[in-house]
Amino acid sequence: MAELSAPLRATVHGFVRGHDIDGDAVITFERESLLLQSGRVRVALLLRSLDGWTVGEDALHIHADGGDFVSVVTTNAEAVVRQLDDWAFQLPELTRSLRVFGSRRAAGGERRAEHDAFFAPLLAARGEAARASTAEGRRSALDARKLRNDIRLRLRAYAAERFPTDAPERRALEAELDECASPLISRLADLAAAEERLSSSTDAQRLLHWREWARALAALFESADRCWPEIGATLSDDRRESPSRWRRFGRGRRTRPGL
Repeated sequence: MAELSAPLRATVHGFVRGHDIDGDAVITFERESLLLQSGRVRVALLLRSLDGWTVGEDALHIHADGGDFVSVVTTNAEAVVRQLDDWAFQLPELTRSLRVFGSRRAAGGERRAEHDAFFAPLLAARGEAARASTAEGRRSALDARKLRNDIRLRLRAYAAERFPTDAPERRALEAELDECASPLISRLADLAAAEERLSSSTDAQRLLHWREWARALAALFESADRCWPEIGATLSDDRRESPSRWRRFGRGRRTRPGL
């Protein structure tokens, strides 16, 4: 996570964690917290407790949970905001905790190309987001609707690759893959909802909604990791000597009550 190169000296006014702060202060941005030192008062605001900030005519106003706030009087508020944005609006770690994504066994052998193709839309979007220079650029690169379309196109491509000329079997495999991926599609819907809240957020709460969006994004990657084993198993299942996939899948659905 980015850090400011030097502490900021400014005049501050506010109420933070039970302390009134009024006067000259030194503001330091560390990895996970904002430190305020004013006289003998030293207060740390955790990054996860900040909701956002706004720029007024003569001050930068930082809003924290619980109604705490700090007004920073500085001659260059816009530059400070840019530094704050670089420090705070970072992407979460998305792949380190995934088990299947980095597993040689899960991605090995003849399934490797299919495994890589499944994760490719997510990884490409993450790479584009990492190269973006603004918070909006990062969010836009990981657009939920585009990811949903890309993933669904990938599932359709799997079916078309196996049954290029057999439409019933192709449609049946598409339906099975859709069912395997349904938890992932649900997480994409959650991400889209978080995007909407972030896009409509006020500056005073933008960081709060960014964290909600980041959690939805991490949940999406985790869901993809959990979905792949079932998708991979479905693609591995050789049923060319079995009854038609279309007939079996259709018959199973028709035996449900009310269908």
